[in-house]
Amino acid sequence: MNLKEYLENFGKIQTFYGVEEKFDNKLVKFQIKLKNKIEKENLAKEIQQLVFKKVPKNLYVCVSDKSWYTNQGKEYKISSIATISLDKGLVEKEFKNELKKSERVRKEKLRYLEEKIKPFLKNLMQSKLVWGCIVRGDLLDPNRFPHRFSDIDIVILTNFKSDDMKNKKILIDMLKSSLCTIILEYYNFYSGGKFYGERKLLVKKKSKHEIGFSVISMLDFENLHKIWKEKKRYIRKYDAQNFSNARILFEKRGTAKKFLKLFLSLAPGHNAF
Repeated sequence: MNLKEYLENFGKIQTFYGVEEKFDNKLVKFQIKLKNKIEKENLAKEIQQLVFKKVPKNLYVCVSDKSWYTNQGKEYKISSIATISLDKGLVEKEFKNELKKSERVRKEKLRYLEEKIKPFLKNLMQSKLVWGCIVRGDLLDPNRFPHRFSDIDIVILTNFKSDDMKNKKILIDMLKSSLCTIILEYYNFYSGGKFYGERKLLVKKKSKHEIGFSVISMLDFENLHKIWKEKKRYIRKYDAQNFSNARILFEKRGTAKKFLKLFLSLAPGHNAF
């Protein structure tokens, strides 16, 4: 089944969230109302082509944005919202509704952040292991459009090294007490200025919202910053985009402010070098 046939069978207008320029578009496949795996994959590829390359005749698409994204060590673009239809008038009208819906999602998730997550993080800050908490991502970026699959991205800055397994376990046990589903990305740092994020589902709970916690050792990061500055290495465009509108929630001794300053000084085009 091709995209035109899909629209004829499941509704003349369809909206897909999180359409990736590359790879297999797992989120898009999840949204496709087909049971056959191969048909899902083929349709996801067709949607990908439509959003990022060429729009076929008699198909119309409205796209919210094309922001930076990263997966499997590659940087590419992702579209938050893509509305597709066989009718030009319909697609424009529905797309406007989707943008309004996105603003409602933004407000709802920010309210949840204030009412539920911040009190949890405030308690977390009582631990000597935590030096700062930062919120980042599409919720704070006026050029991006959060949707129902968007998570709330929180950065936890710690005062222990990334290979300290004892304190890592203590912190993870504290994070597990959160009210909602948690995706944990733990940054591991190595000598020579290398690091990678180890991402996994930490807690699965019945909740409307999902939190993504990125745990970064401030001690290891300061060492990485020194090495990268000497070698004139840069952070990814995706990271620069994600942190450029970040907001500090809590910090001790100005740690979060220092982290953001050092981190963004490594952005492409910054005059730090």
